[in-house]
Amino acid sequence: MSDDPAEPDATGRQERHLDPDDPLADDPTRQRRRRRVLRDILIVAGVLLLLGIAFSILQNSIRFLDEDDFTADGVESVNISVDDGDVNVIARDSAGASRPATVRTQVRYFLRKPDVRFEDDDTEARLRTSCEWPSNCDIDVSADVPEDTDATIRTDAGDLTVTGPAGVVDARASDGSVTVDGSRRDVRAAITEGDMSIANVAGAVRAEVTNGDLELASLAGPLRIRMAEGDLVGTELTSTDAEIESGTGNVDLVFTTTPERIEIDIGAGNLTLTVPSGTYRVDESRGAGSIDTEGITEDAEAPDRITIRSGEGNVTITGT
Repeated sequence: MSDDPAEPDATGRQERHLDPDDPLADDPTRQRRRRRVLRDILIVAGVLLLLGIAFSILQNSIRFLDEDDFTADGVESVNISVDDGDVNVIARDSAGASRPATVRTQVRYFLRKPDVRFEDDDTEARLRTSCEWPSNCDIDVSADVPEDTDATIRTDAGDLTVTGPAGVVDARASDGSVTVDGSRRDVRAAITEGDMSIANVAGAVRAEVTNGDLELASLAGPLRIRMAEGDLVGTELTSTDAEIESGTGNVDLVFTTTPERIEIDIGAGNLTLTVPSGTYRVDESRGAGSIDTEGITEDAEAPDRITIRSGEGNVTITGT
């Protein structure tokens, strides 16, 4: 039985007595208070949401533009790092060797101007940028340097490009693309999300792509290629030493010079390998898939060696 029984009022209806200390009591005053609190919370949340949307619109619609030019005479290398933006390095031929290296920055930002620092120690020119909230900035950099200048470039989000007869190139991007064309020396390149293209390089090439496609063309030095997910296409390759590792994706390689050693490890995907006709030692191991050879002679004692490890996919080796 209830400790607080309802009693009939003058009209015969039962009146309910509420215990003010009972948190579950259906007190109309408490109900109104809860509704007011809930209403206030919804109003504040709505206002904050509208302010956030308005601030985001302002960040993207109101952008300030600032440009700077820097010069460095006699440097042997440039080192450029940006938080968010594109970097384009052009190495000029011997006709422009006497001109100093120039670096131009184009900064777009909201409210807070990002920090841009340029240093020159006579052998290396360095550019560093810092984009902090609420700047919402992006910084594009273009550099014009003499031939054989080494280039080290980094970006968290953006496209990296090095063209012309540069020296050693070290290019790394988290999200965007990487393009190197014309370097006379070694190239090291890596990208997490995006595509990569490397062409006309005389030195060794070491490239790593986590998620994206890779195109190789007219490469002469040793190749060390590692791909997690994406397609690999190589044409006009004159490298005699190549190591290729591919997780998921198709691989299509054309060598126009007889390679001394090719090692290809492909997890899932089809492999098409074209080499000059001749005699090769072919070592292969595969899981699911077939292997076909045409136009080459296999000899276990041959000095030129092709090693294929395939998990899932078809392998075709063709001699031309």
